[in-house]
Amino acid sequence: VPQSASISARLEKALLITICILGITFNVLTFFKNKATRKRSTTTTRVSLSLLRVMAGADTACLAAMLFTLGAGKMGWRSNWLLGIFVCKVNLFIVHSASAFSLYCWLVLSLVRYVAVFSPFKHLRLNREPILAVTLLAVVICAAESWLLFDIQYDMEKGACMNGHDDDLERKIQIVEIVLTYFVPLGFITICDIKVLFFRDSWSRDNSL
Repeated sequence: VPQSASISARLEKALLITICILGITFNVLTFFKNKATRKRSTTTTRVSLSLLRVMAGADTACLAAMLFTLGAGKMGWRSNWLLGIFVCKVNLFIVHSASAFSLYCWLVLSLVRYVAVFSPFKHLRLNREPILAVTLLAVVICAAESWLLFDIQYDMEKGACMNGHDDDLERKIQIVEIVLTYFVPLGFITICDIKVLFFRDSWSRDNSL
């Protein structure tokens, strides 16, 4: 059984490393491709491309932090206090903040699509509003996730990251965080995208392309 568990753990780690590497590669390609396409696009298209680039950047930061965590064992982080502090505090903060920020960028992009379909003239007037919105979101999310930098501590004796609260309170904090950073934006994204998907207007009633 221990041997099977070891093989399973190795396969899981290999899969996670592969996902991180592929994700970073495609995000970087998306980032530079959008940069080239952006030069010959309309203003409204540039807004959407800018949001995609921001999302690609956030996803890359999250995946890079996860990849660093997976490879930190080879660096002997458990016996290095400074590296342990970085893994437990900074790296964890990046993973939480970047993943939450990416999902909220997706929400802003979904709202831009919604406005484009239901209020096309307002969409044409969009300029820097979506970018200002994601900038504000970045500040709010970083401030909200900053508790990790103060609460999580590295215990060198145990070689593990420890929280400063009791397990019950920590569980409640995690549930609230998951709801606010995942289910809330995902709920709004789903509603907006479904409404856009099933949108019908007078010009399209003749089933024209």
